[in-house]
Amino acid sequence: MNTKQQPHGVSHISNTSERIDEERNEFVKHLQETGEMDQLKQHLTAKLVDCGWFDEMKEVAQEVVRDRGGVTNITVDELVAELVSRGKQSVPSQVKSDMSTQLRDLLEKKPKDEFLG
Repeated sequence: MNTKQQPHGVSHISNTSERIDEERNEFVKHLQETGEMDQLKQHLTAKLVDCGWFDEMKEVAQEVVRDRGGVTNITVDELVAELVSRGKQSVPSQVKSDMSTQLRDLLEKKPKDEFLG
C-alpha cells in the first residue's frame, strides 16, 4: 500500500485556497449580476485615462513595433503579451489603491451570505 502523507497543513492550505477561489468567483458573479462590475470598469477606465496610462500604453505599443522593425515582424499575440506585462507594472499605485478601496467597500456593504456561501 503506497500512501503518501502530506506535510502537516497542506490539505488545509489547499482547501483554504479552493475556498478563496470559490468566494472570489461568487463575488465576481455578484458584481456582474448587479451591474457593479460595469461601474467598476467604467471607473477604472476613467482613472486610467485621467492619469495618462492609456496614452502611455499607446506609446509603448508603437515603441515595441518600431523595435521589432515594423508591424510585419511582430504578431498580435506578441504585442499583447508585451503590453500586458508592461501595462500591469505601470498602473499608478493611486489607481490600484482606489480600486482596492472600491472593492473593499462593495464587500463590506453586502451581507456575506449573499455571495460567500
